[in-house]
Amino acid sequence: MKKTIRDIELIKQKILMNYKVIKQVNFDNDIDLEKSGSFIIHPVENYLEFLYQPVEKISINECISVLGEIEINNEGVIFKPTVNPKSLQYSYPRKEAICLVRIPINPNEVDIIDISFTCNMTSYFYMMLVNRFGFETMLKVIEGKASHRDVVRSQGSRATQIQCINNEMSVYYMIGEDVTENIVSVPVISNSIEYMFNINKTYITYKLANKNFMQNINLHRKLPIDSNSYYIYFGVDNYNINSPTTKEACLHKVVYGQEHGYIYLRPINICSKMIQVIMLYCGNSVVQFFCPDKKQWLEVKDKEIIKNSTGSVSFRVYMHSRDKIYEFAIIEI
Repeated sequence: MKKTIRDIELIKQKILMNYKVIKQVNFDNDIDLEKSGSFIIHPVENYLEFLYQPVEKISINECISVLGEIEINNEGVIFKPTVNPKSLQYSYPRKEAICLVRIPINPNEVDIIDISFTCNMTSYFYMMLVNRFGFETMLKVIEGKASHRDVVRSQGSRATQIQCINNEMSVYYMIGEDVTENIVSVPVISNSIEYMFNINKTYITYKLANKNFMQNINLHRKLPIDSNSYYIYFGVDNYNINSPTTKEACLHKVVYGQEHGYIYLRPINICSKMIQVIMLYCGNSVVQFFCPDKKQWLEVKDKEIIKNSTGSVSFRVYMHSRDKIYEFAIIEI
């Protein structure tokens, strides 16, 4: 049976009463941020939730201007849509601003795309995940040999779109010339959003600016993209073509990551010679400690007694995306 936060708090109290606790890990102070993967700490319930292990942090200089006015500064990538003559041929003419990330995504190495942005919710801000065909067609758009519509509406195109407008985030699958499927839409009452899109699973995790915890969207479908590599680009559409050219969105962060990784604790100074670890968690997390004799990380078995021969112990926890740790304590045996 799934335990509630109240149940977990009662278990914590029993640990403090029944064991000689020599160290309770403080998630705010005791984690080695340089070595650890990305995580958040719930502001009220105070558990740690693992998000992903960064593989590559995309430099804003890797973003190529495709359409409209794209500016790059310390804030990030600024989008200022302008009228594109080719878009005047669409059923709904629009102003556009698009930038393309030149670094490909290898699905064997990258599971998660982490994006942070602010946008004007009266315009469409979107991310497109496309196959190689879409990337090559986008290069033709830069050269003036194709339109943006060709990227997502040609026979060889396969794309997933995540868009935000009117305080709503929606996910669409686009296949070939005619198929557009709205998978899910959720309200997002914020113009500042961070979301993590798992390209090999069927969910999106997102966080709003006024929150410090993640919310999940289950898509119930695998991506309709069969490709050895993916590419992403970002765009803003404004259907008021007579509006002034102004900043309508800013892309702050793009990170490629893996759904599994580590949380490293700072070395802990302990005088006790024999210790045990008690960890309350949800998911498939595994505690490891660094063995100075073997000079390697070893898994800590349930109720295993660890010999502390140096006066300092180092721990890390192998975790999967959305795993949670509620308590990490070291007790003296």
